[in-house]
This record gives sequence, C-alpha cells and structure tokens, in this order.
Amino acid sequence: MGNALEDFAATLPDADRQVLHGAAVFVMEIVANADSDRDNKEVDTIAKLRDVVRERMGAAFAASGSDFPDVVAAAADPEWLQGEHVRKLAAVVRRMPEGARKLFDRTLIEIGLSVGGASGGFFGLGSKLSDHEQYAIKRLAGALQLEIDADLKKSLG
Repeated sequence: MGNALEDFAATLPDADRQVLHGAAVFVMEIVANADSDRDNKEVDTIAKLRDVVRERMGAAFAASGSDFPDVVAAAADPEWLQGEHVRKLAAVVRRMPEGARKLFDRTLIEIGLSVGGASGGFFGLGSKLSDHEQYAIKRLAGALQLEIDADLKKSLG
C-alpha cells in the first residue's frame, strides 16, 4: 500500500493514470518554459526534484520528461492553458479524494516554486521567480483548482 495519491492512481483507468503520473513533469516544464529562458540551473533543479517527487508522490510520478513526450509537448504549446492535457488532468484532479488532493496540490506548487526559483534575481537580490513564472504557476493552480497554502501564497507574491 502506497500513499493516498498512489492509492488513488491505482483506481484510475490506464489513460487517466498516465495523465496523473505526468503531472509533476507538466508543472516543471510549464514553469521552466514560462520566461523563455530555460537555463542549466532550472534543468539541474528538475533532475533533483525527481527524487522529491518520488519520495512524496511515488515512483510512477518521478519519471523524466523523456518518459512523457506528450506531456512535454503539451507544456511547450503557447496555448497550454486551453489545451486538452490541462482539461484531462483537471478532470482527474477533481475526482481525487481529500488526502491525496492535499499532497498533490502542495507538492505541485512547491515543485513550480523550486523550478522557478532555481535562477533569477540579480546578484542574489530581488525575487528569484520571474513575473512570467509566478503567472504560470498561478494560472496552472487556477486551471487545476489547486489549493495554495498561505505560506506558499507568500512565495507567489
């Protein structure tokens, strides 16, 4: 028996489970692409975050982007917010039980903040999240109806 999120994923049809398992990759790609300046710090952070995702969400969620080429392509689409992938993921998220949902929501927001905060600022000063990255995280949270804890809201400005 896994965590609440893994237990929920196990109840889903294969197609929905695949969409759910790609959620972390989708968030990382959306945020890394947000300011059109994907740098090595963001790439390194994404690689390191797979361990965090594996620990919190489960091994199936921690795959790399190469395991989810359709997710990477959906995240690269400038119209990703209106895309089919967001609609499918939102439909799965709406069915998620509360325990799984809290874990899912918090982890996805933290992942987005980590990728966005990997680079930025000016000589270590100022916000490490660009306005584009903040906006992308907020748009994604809105589209998926993710609940953002008060402490994480502060990080989003």
